[in-house]
Amino acid sequence: GLEKSYGRELLIMLICAQWFLKGLVLGWLYSSIDWVFRDLGVPGPRLQIYKTVTQLPFALKPIIGLTTDTMPIMGYRRNPYIFIVTVIAVCGMVVLGGGKVNAVEATFCFFLIQMQVAVIDLLTEARYTEAMRDDPLRFPDLMTFVWVGIFAGLIISTASSGFIIDAYGPYAVAYFMILP
Repeated sequence: GLEKSYGRELLIMLICAQWFLKGLVLGWLYSSIDWVFRDLGVPGPRLQIYKTVTQLPFALKPIIGLTTDTMPIMGYRRNPYIFIVTVIAVCGMVVLGGGKVNAVEATFCFFLIQMQVAVIDLLTEARYTEAMRDDPLRFPDLMTFVWVGIFAGLIISTASSGFIIDAYGPYAVAYFMILP
């Protein structure tokens, strides 16, 4: 199976990064963002501007890739960057979850969370693309493994976000984002 072809370490990394982060966390973020800005009284046109800013990390992926490739930290190209963006994103989740933010601060918190997703997505995609060379015939199976997990995370986040928002408010979703 996939474990024999690519190793347990890669599969666990993909479960954490792709299933939980890109599927579950990003799904919760997308489900809660409109409700947070609605609670803050942000009008529709300004909401679109704020949401565009929150999604900038995905547009920055080429610059992020160039940075991680050309500026390793202590000889490592991936893990230090993953650690740094995770710490920063968790800070954003904690601040946002507290609910005492204005629209600009909420935008910045969402930006930090999306930065974590974009950086880790980029770096793990690079890792499993490198692994493709080990067993190119199984690569379609690996891609299926990744995308089934992402969609499962999105389904779970979509199904649960309404309950979380209804029970605890839109800001509390950020605390649930910390769990994975």
